[in-house]
Amino acid sequence: MYAHVWVCKLGALPLLPAPRPMSSRLPSLLVLAFALAGAGCVPYAVGTTAAVAPRNEIVPSGTLSFVPVAIDTAAYGGAVSGGSLVYADAAAHVGLSERAEIDVRFPGLVGAVVALKYRAVGDDSLGAGVALIGGAGVINGGHNAHLEATILISGSERGMVVPYGGIRAMHTFPLMPDLEQDSPTLGAFLGVRVGSPDLGVSPEIGVFYDPSVTGLRESDIVVVPSVTVHGSALLRIVTGVLFGGL
Repeated sequence: MYAHVWVCKLGALPLLPAPRPMSSRLPSLLVLAFALAGAGCVPYAVGTTAAVAPRNEIVPSGTLSFVPVAIDTAAYGGAVSGGSLVYADAAAHVGLSERAEIDVRFPGLVGAVVALKYRAVGDDSLGAGVALIGGAGVINGGHNAHLEATILISGSERGMVVPYGGIRAMHTFPLMPDLEQDSPTLGAFLGVRVGSPDLGVSPEIGVFYDPSVTGLRESDIVVVPSVTVHGSALLRIVTGVLFGGL
């Protein structure tokens, strides 16, 4: 017999053995927490402006997202009934031209999504602009295929504070026979980049219409706050810490 962990669109996965009586619930809940921490999720956050990475350069980024989840915890005495899944993304943005970049993103560190970002409006690379993003990949440890499309608008890059926002559509398809078919996810996001293109932090909030295929989340509206750290200096800092003895 197994306890089912329900995470975002992943469905029910038999991750944990059913817990024993009260005396052993705490260790079981700790295992549950580690299971959730390692689980993948839909990449709601955008975390970028309409600017593209400089040509032939790689710009890294990392994102923390806070996604509402519902957990079947009847076997755990109701000690945990829901909350937010905090998960991390890592990404690399590779400049192709003055208008285009390739993004390679690892949602929850257990998936991979490749996207093309194209700056459709804005000849001045530091001015306000509009970018189109389209991508595909696999998420949730290979359990789901993922498609995404985004329209992104941002202000001038010359200041230390750059507002951005847009609309985003995503769809996942089950790759495992026991997972349910999902419906499309549609939403809007608003964020601000604080700092410079070389090193910035982007807090963001997204609101999405995303019906739960598990039926455990009460609302079809999902509010996802996130924060992204990005820039070429980030790679230099990480390299210095790892290899420079900083």
